[in-house]
Amino acid sequence: MNLQKDRECPSAHDIAGTAGSPANWWREVVIYQVRAHPGLGAGDAVEWTEAPAGVLVFCRQGFVCTMNTSDEAVRIPAPGRLLLASSPVGPTNGSHGASFELDANATVWWTV
Repeated sequence: MNLQKDRECPSAHDIAGTAGSPANWWREVVIYQVRAHPGLGAGDAVEWTEAPAGVLVFCRQGFVCTMNTSDEAVRIPAPGRLLLASSPVGPTNGSHGASFELDANATVWWTV
């Protein structure tokens, strides 16, 4: 397998600094969300919530994070209003407790 060693590939650092790149877009989103929601910043006040096998749910100052660590999608209740997701989230009709499908290996952040 020839990986064309003389061909230059940009590093993740270079891509993140490129205006309009997906990496730069995500960086800007994360910076905005951390500034807008102090609970996303540093701290140690975390409350773990009961969840199905393979799913981790924790709460912090004004937000909830749901992480599916399994290889299968799971249907769980939406704990709040959708803030940010690593994969598409179907409609929850903005209803607290309405169920949604959390994709395999996906994370969703919610405001509460």
